[in-house]
Amino acid sequence: MTMTLLFGILAFFYNTKHTYNEQFVWLAESFLKGQLYLAEPIKRFIDLALVDGKFFWHLPPLPAILLVPFVWFWKILHVPIYQWYLNIPFSVGVFVLCFKIAKRFAFSWTDALYLANAFLFASVYHQIAFLSWSWYLSQSLTAFLMFLALYEFFTRKRWGLIGIIFAALLMTRPTAVLGIIFFLAGIIFNTIDEELPHIAHHMTHHSKLRSIIQLILPCFFTIPLLLAYNQARFGSYWESGYALTNNFANPANTSYQLFSLSNIPTNFSAYFLSAPKMILEKLKQGVDGISSFRLPRLKVEHPGVSFFVVSPIFLWLLRAQWRKRLVRLALLPILILLPTLLAFWGPGWNQIGPRYTLDFLPFAWVILLFAFPQQKLSKSAKILIVLSSYFNFFLLATTY
Repeated sequence: MTMTLLFGILAFFYNTKHTYNEQFVWLAESFLKGQLYLAEPIKRFIDLALVDGKFFWHLPPLPAILLVPFVWFWKILHVPIYQWYLNIPFSVGVFVLCFKIAKRFAFSWTDALYLANAFLFASVYHQIAFLSWSWYLSQSLTAFLMFLALYEFFTRKRWGLIGIIFAALLMTRPTAVLGIIFFLAGIIFNTIDEELPHIAHHMTHHSKLRSIIQLILPCFFTIPLLLAYNQARFGSYWESGYALTNNFANPANTSYQLFSLSNIPTNFSAYFLSAPKMILEKLKQGVDGISSFRLPRLKVEHPGVSFFVVSPIFLWLLRAQWRKRLVRLALLPILILLPTLLAFWGPGWNQIGPRYTLDFLPFAWVILLFAFPQQKLSKSAKILIVLSSYFNFFLLATTY
């Protein structure tokens, strides 16, 4: 609990200090003016699409839509609005949902707290919890929605509600929608685990079909809205803006395709093989004859460090009970999402670790719950979670 409070306070400090890259706030301001492009003056020329002399923000619009009432209200009071107003509640929501799911799997109160900390601070998510930049806000909302869907799956299984959550995911981070395969498989195979009878739901063929329709129908209603949003901005239903941004369109990146198998080797290295760079300071002697010495330090270089450097607790996945049907089903979205993300043209910009892995990390976290016999964390796992949390904050503090 002490560590949770400490990092919670530090996360609040970092969120309120680093109040730039507020593109979703600017987009919300534009929505209130009846515009789809960012209003002048543009403060940060990063990841923007320049079309007909106007700058457009390429990421899907749900975070901006959620910010609209806040922007409207605070504008009346002439008070600035920041994205951390949403980022902090989303991260708190992720923590609470992790805790409740772990408790649902019969972990003790203390162990559930450790497991919630493992996702929030001892994984690649830690940078999202501390910084509310626009790219990160999309991913904190994505993680919150995914855990909300998982919590519903492990409790009441209201498929229509899960479908609405995935429609919201489609308007936040489209790649994460591929995670719906877990829930579809849960319906088709009627996921039952003899050790978890509280999540077992016997279903007839008719009820399975009805549940599948309830799950996917909200996404089918959302797709036309996103296509219309693309058409209104770029004159094409199929142009989302990703291929038009000044990052991807940079001459240095002209050899890349937005999605290509040729991107996989480079991205795999960035995702799993990169390490922080050791900076060794030479002993220097000042004009006064006194020598100065600085301890060796670690530096995170673009595009970040390996997933297992910032998320070592997930090495415990090797010990998971892979014979469990639920574990194998949770692996499905990982097997689909990981190659998709590796095929994307870049591994991520301005980050500590490969944050795109957050699209499937909630499912890896569910598998992690099956890595501890009798739902009891080992002492070594608890120590690793604590040390990893502090190490991740050290990397963050020395990078930003």
